[in-house]
Amino acid sequence: MPMASFSQVEKPLKPAPRLELPAIEPANFDRVFPPPPPNLNFPMITDFDATLEKVSPEVEFKAGIAPKITFRLKNKAQKSLVIYEWMMQEALNISIYYIPWHVDDDIPPLEKWTELLPDTGLNPRRMTLELKPNNSAPITTSLSFVQGMRIVTPQDFLILARLNLSSFPLQSRIMRVRVHP
Repeated sequence: MPMASFSQVEKPLKPAPRLELPAIEPANFDRVFPPPPPNLNFPMITDFDATLEKVSPEVEFKAGIAPKITFRLKNKAQKSLVIYEWMMQEALNISIYYIPWHVDDDIPPLEKWTELLPDTGLNPRRMTLELKPNNSAPITTSLSFVQGMRIVTPQDFLILARLNLSSFPLQSRIMRVRVHP
C-alpha cells in the first residue's frame, strides 16, 4: 500500500485575519498608560540576614570591553525575605562603585568613589521577590567603566556593589579587580 506524501496531504493555510487596534486618543493616553506614581514608598526591610556577594570567578578584565559580573543576593535567615521594590530587569537592582587603587594605598571613603547607577527610567517594571531561607537570586551587571578605558599598564580598581533599592540597604564587601590594556 503506497504511503501518501506530505505534499499530497497538506492543505494550504488561510492567513489569519488582520487585527485592527483602535488608535489611542491623546485625551485617553493617561488612562491607557498611567504616569508613574510621584513617590513610591516601599516598606523598609530592617530585620534581615542576607549577603550580596560576587560569584563571578573573574577578577582580571581587558580594557575596551564591558565585562559582565555576577553577584548573588542570598537570604541566610531562617525566614523568608520579601522585597517588594525588586525590578524585573535584574541589572537595575544593583549599582557599582569603583575607584582606582594601588596596593599601598588606604581604602578611600565611599564619597570619593564613582558610582555606576543604572538607568531605571521613570517607572521600571517591578515584581515582588521572595527568597526562602538559604536561597539566593543572581544579579548580573556590566562594568561599563572598563569599556571606555585607555590604559598602557595594568590598573587595579576597588569595586563595591550596592542594591539600588531604597527599601533594602545592602552592599557587598570591597573587592579588587585588575584591568589590562
